[in-house]
Amino acid sequence: MHKVFIDGESGTTGLKIRHLLKGAVESGRVGLISLTDRRDIDQRMQALNTADVSILCLHDDVAKEALQLLGHDTPSRILDASSAHRTAANWVYGFPELSDTQPSDIARANFVSNPGCYATGAIAILNPLQKAGLLPTGHPIVIDGFSGYSGGGKDMIRDYEETEGFSLENTFRMYSLGKVHKHVPEIQTHANLAMAPDFIPHVINLYQGMYVSVPVFSRNAGIVDLHRVLKLAYSSPTSTVRVVPLSETPDVLNLERFLKIPASDESVSSHLNIYVTGYDAKDGTRARIVAELDNLGKGAAAQAVQNLNLMLGLS
Repeated sequence: MHKVFIDGESGTTGLKIRHLLKGAVESGRVGLISLTDRRDIDQRMQALNTADVSILCLHDDVAKEALQLLGHDTPSRILDASSAHRTAANWVYGFPELSDTQPSDIARANFVSNPGCYATGAIAILNPLQKAGLLPTGHPIVIDGFSGYSGGGKDMIRDYEETEGFSLENTFRMYSLGKVHKHVPEIQTHANLAMAPDFIPHVINLYQGMYVSVPVFSRNAGIVDLHRVLKLAYSSPTSTVRVVPLSETPDVLNLERFLKIPASDESVSSHLNIYVTGYDAKDGTRARIVAELDNLGKGAAAQAVQNLNLMLGLS
């Protein structure tokens, strides 16, 4: 039995991870370490140092503090779901579809950083196009993100669900205006961009679900070419990323598969869909490439479990 400790299991991501591990726990493949008092430093230290893998579902500063509780000869490995180590040296980035070697790199790593939700969608689009040379060096990249309010944690969930009556503020929010969003360094690093992208996040009045949209202008690649590159990048049968055929791409996109999911539903989706839309013109292709994912699933808990399975040899 593999011992797993979820440090911060009462948070949104921690609860989802615990739910996703239910089958593995019931089958005896995984045993979850629980604390009687999370504030007891000695208990946390023992859990962190005896688990095969500890999953950190914590704020960045608390995640960094947790690492200080690890002994020098501890057998425990760390999967960090915070944004504290997503560009750090000696940490493997936990996006298994990033490259052919990424699953084996994750499987061997002692320290794995789980990607951010917005970053997962953006990198899924940008990384293959950059590798194929379809993003001109230094060309400004603009990213629009639209997420359900569960991505904002307990405070934002409370804002949306406890506000009485109609509130314009809680219908649509464009935020992080005038500053660099914390996912930008992560996107630039793992999409191998020469220039930091301009990222504009939005919150919509939907519990979960997410679109990440990237406009691409190209004079040397058409819609079919862009689609072909992305489809080839995710052709592995184990990939949870699917590039939707051009013939199946609708003229209107909406988060239909998430619209009827109540906040009380524990289910999450581990899949990410990529839509290539746009048109070819005489002076260049105008493409709009959209990633559709579950911000609580492939954007958080489901990807964490995907990484955990690789680390424990369960997949």
